[in-house]
Order: sequence, then C-alpha cells, then structure tokens
Amino acid sequence: MNLAPLQLTPMYTPISQGGIGDGQYWNNKSLYNTTEYNQKILEYTSTVNTLFDYGVPFNTVIKSRWPGAVFTLFDVHSLVVDIYKNPESYLDAPYNVTGYYHHCFIDGRPCVDQSDLGPLSGFLWYDELHPSYKTGEPSSLSPCMSYRFYCAWGPPHGTVLTWSSRFYHRRELHRRGGRKFDICH
Repeated sequence: MNLAPLQLTPMYTPISQGGIGDGQYWNNKSLYNTTEYNQKILEYTSTVNTLFDYGVPFNTVIKSRWPGAVFTLFDVHSLVVDIYKNPESYLDAPYNVTGYYHHCFIDGRPCVDQSDLGPLSGFLWYDELHPSYKTGEPSSLSPCMSYRFYCAWGPPHGTVLTWSSRFYHRRELHRRGGRKFDICH
C-alpha cells in the first residue's frame, strides 16, 4: 500500500479549516502553524507515493532486481481521496468525511464514540488519524475492479507487471523487450 492522504485526516487538517486542535496523538497542535504542517504532510505523502509509483516497476522490470520476488502496491491514496469526494458511493448515510467517530481527550477523560452524529459506517475516519472499518472495505475488491494496483513478480520466463485502475476492466498482455506486461483495463 502507498500512503493515505494524511493531509485529509482531522489531525493534520488545519484548525482554521475545521481540523481538531490538541488531541491524543498531537497534544500541542495549537502551538504550531497547522496550515504549514498540512502542506508538509501533503508534500511528504506525494513524494513517497511517487517513489512507490516509479520505484517498484523500475527496480523490478528495468533494473531486474530481486528476481523471483513478488511485489504488490495498492493505491490506497486514490481510494481514500475518492471516498472523501464521493462518500455516497462508499459510506452509509449520513456521510461524515471531515469529522471522526472515536473521540479521546488529552486530559485523561474516557474516550467517547460520537454515535449521535451517525453510525460508524458513515465515517471516513475512526479517530483523528485512522480510517474507519468502512473505509477499508473497498480494498477487498478484485484488483481489476478497484484502484490502481501494481503487482510485479519474477516467473521462470521473465517479469510480469500488472497494473489496473477502477476505470478500466479489460485485461491485455503486452510484450516489451522479451518481458510480459499484463495490464488490467
């Protein structure tokens, strides 16, 4: 899996844009420029995801590293962004993609589930940093029916790189440089 869009979590969303203040995982957040941190998190996750996007196929196919190894990269970043933008396709009503269900307090009071805001199945976020169980359900779909999904492995006669997108569902087999490329469309 690549990195989720952490900049969308209630923890890293700027306070001025509805993000939480001090919380269980970042108990002095209000002392920082949260807009700057939000942009740093966006930059860092984008950089790491780009490394995954190019690094796995490049090192496996072009550089022929790790012969016989199996690699799978599920694009959880795109999935969570799509849930954020289209909650009606994934979550139960009423949808809540900016808030979170399980609230804990930095003063030691017991944690509280916000069931008055709707069922847990309607929340993108379980707590200020972690996705709800409903967010993980789409990842159980078939790779060719879900989001971008890389799988590269080294069979006896070359390397196979599999890529799919939720928008394409037709499989094609390509040969380049003596290597097979199986692409889900």
